[in-house]
Formats: sequence, C-alpha cells, structure tokens
Amino acid sequence: MRLTLASTRSVLLIALLLSLGLLGADTATPTSATAAPFTCAEDDADEEADGFEDEDEDEDDIEHHLHEQEIEHRELEGGLVGLELIHRMKETADDADAMAIFVIMHIEEFFEEEAEGAAFLKDVLADVKSPAVRRVLRYRLAEVYREMDDVAAARNILRMLITDKAGE
Repeated sequence: MRLTLASTRSVLLIALLLSLGLLGADTATPTSATAAPFTCAEDDADEEADGFEDEDEDEDDIEHHLHEQEIEHRELEGGLVGLELIHRMKETADDADAMAIFVIMHIEEFFEEEAEGAAFLKDVLADVKSPAVRRVLRYRLAEVYREMDDVAAARNILRMLITDKAGE
C-alpha cells in the first residue's frame, strides 16, 4: 500500500493524538467525555469557507511537534552513545593490556614524523612484559615501517610475528 502525503499526515495526526491521550487506541474515539471534539460546527463552516486552511495549520503544527520530538530523541541517543563510550573506555582502562593496545593503535596521533613513532615503539618494546601487547606493538611497528617505505624492516617484523618469535 502506498501512502500519499495526505494519508501520511493523517497517520501522523492519529499517532500524535494517541500519544497525547486524546484518542483511545482501541476505539479511535476521544478518551474521555471532557476531551475536546475533533470538529465543531464553527470549524466546519470555516473549513468550507476558507478551503481547509485550519487543517493545513494543524498538520503543520503536528509536523513541527514531530520534528521537535525527533530532535529530542537524537539528543537522548547522543547522550546514551556518550555514556556507552565512557563505560567502554573505563573497561579498557581497567585492563592494562587492553589500554596498552589502545594506546599503541593510536600512537600516530602523538608523533609528527613516522620515524619518531618508530623509535618510540622500539624503545618501549624492551619494557613490555605482556606477550600479547608485545605482538600488537610489533605489528604496529611493522605498519609504521611500511608507512616509512622501509619494507625490509616491516617484513622482518611480520616474519617474527608469523613464526612466533615476536615474544622473544
């Protein structure tokens, strides 16, 4: 079934009325005797006289309200994403190996020249005790060498990683 703009607006209007509690979901009628009726004789006369302008204004108000709700929803999602990021970063920081690997993978952000990064990684390698961190560090060092066009050094490190001599 294909929805036209008019039928889409009608669906949105019904959804808004349901969410505001002005329309019962099971009966499609006002939820209480005090609920405002949808139309009155005065509105009907106005609509006939002015070509349904009031309906267009109502639909514009509904579209504006829905747009504001969408913005609020996005802001809430953004906050939740931020909280999830904080939670994951804390979990990473609680695990020494995970934090070391995180730092190694972002090392290029701290050095302007690849050679500086490579020298730093080689220097730190001697102090690393964790075999997993040593392997990741060596792999990152191979990547840096490749970026420096030192293919021979990169391949040498890759050979050590593949033959499991990287932990030595």
